[in-house]
Amino acid sequence: MPKTKQLPLHVGWVSSYVPKRCGIATFSRDLIGGIELADPTIRISISAAESDADELTYGPYVVTTTNNSNPESFTAAGKKLAGMQLNALVVQHEFGLFGGNLTNFERDGKAIHQPLGDNIFRLINAADVPVIVTLHTVLPDPDDERREIVWKLADKAAAMVTMTNGAKEVLVDKYGIDAEKIRVIPHGVPSVTPVDAKSSKAELGLPADEPIMMITGLIGGNKGIDIAINALPRILKEYPKLKLYVVGQTHPDILAYSGETYRESLMELARELGVADSLVFVNKYLPVEELVKYLRASDLYLTLHGDPEQAASGTLAYAMGAGLVSISTPYRYAQEVLSDDRGLLVPFNDDNAFSAAVLSILGDPVRYAAMRKRAQAYGASMSWPIVGRSYSDLIHSVARVVQ
Repeated sequence: MPKTKQLPLHVGWVSSYVPKRCGIATFSRDLIGGIELADPTIRISISAAESDADELTYGPYVVTTTNNSNPESFTAAGKKLAGMQLNALVVQHEFGLFGGNLTNFERDGKAIHQPLGDNIFRLINAADVPVIVTLHTVLPDPDDERREIVWKLADKAAAMVTMTNGAKEVLVDKYGIDAEKIRVIPHGVPSVTPVDAKSSKAELGLPADEPIMMITGLIGGNKGIDIAINALPRILKEYPKLKLYVVGQTHPDILAYSGETYRESLMELARELGVADSLVFVNKYLPVEELVKYLRASDLYLTLHGDPEQAASGTLAYAMGAGLVSISTPYRYAQEVLSDDRGLLVPFNDDNAFSAAVLSILGDPVRYAAMRKRAQAYGASMSWPIVGRSYSDLIHSVARVVQ
């Protein structure tokens, strides 16, 4: 039978958005591009999530903004969207994007005061349209307050999206959310044609005989860069030409409060260990096209994050899209995407285990080639056009008819 023609839709979108230097902002830009490739009849209008520090100039997609310290801005944005005859609303959810009340509990003897993000309900209620909620954080052992927020989101949502099967299982098992309401759609990645790392190194003017380990993204203390640096002396004994590249600017929030002291502390650590010449910082925020060049030049990709409950990682997703061999700590997202020998997992905060993993995989070219092939096959299923089609189909399935 011929496929039924889908009606044009007008979709609201709630997220941080470029030019904000934020992973979810970039995610939204790329996902919207994938949706438009899959279904050019979908028109998207964005409510951009901001903070007091933001001074941003947007393109035509953005029709309104919210300020996470101003609850009324969420009501106003919702009313603005309500007047646009939307067929559906997509919310990219991260607790910190939407401000609101703070958590008030203790964990390991420490008081935890973090945003609940409850301002988002002002916008959802005012917009009054079927909602899809993409969860960028799924806490497997949540405090009562944030569990309540997720319950309310599930109650409001026509559908919820997680990026891994593991995150869906947490929502079903730990939150009691109906599995039928949850769709698993992977984090999208650019379509990257696999090439030999040596040719990509030549394109960047890098020596072909220098193995490269790569860390990318906004730089902060959660990336485990110090673990990689501490491991360098042992790795360099076997591979003296190896370089560790750290590609990305310091996270804007860290810059605002402490400047470049964190990056400087990493440089000092490298000097103390005698490995400063093997550490290369590319201290800028790269457009996707340039980032892909660095990824393709990598021999190993590293995500040594310290949060075991991290449910998504755009940087690891991009590495998979580029078909890289990755070494990661076993946070939730990494456990799933690097399973079936698509990468290597090492314990948290263990530079000895990390260096052993590096030496093991670099010393086994047969396993390295097989692992890279599996990563390439997995990454190919995550391209933005494929992910965009999944979102397009989901949007059509929940959209209301507007007369």
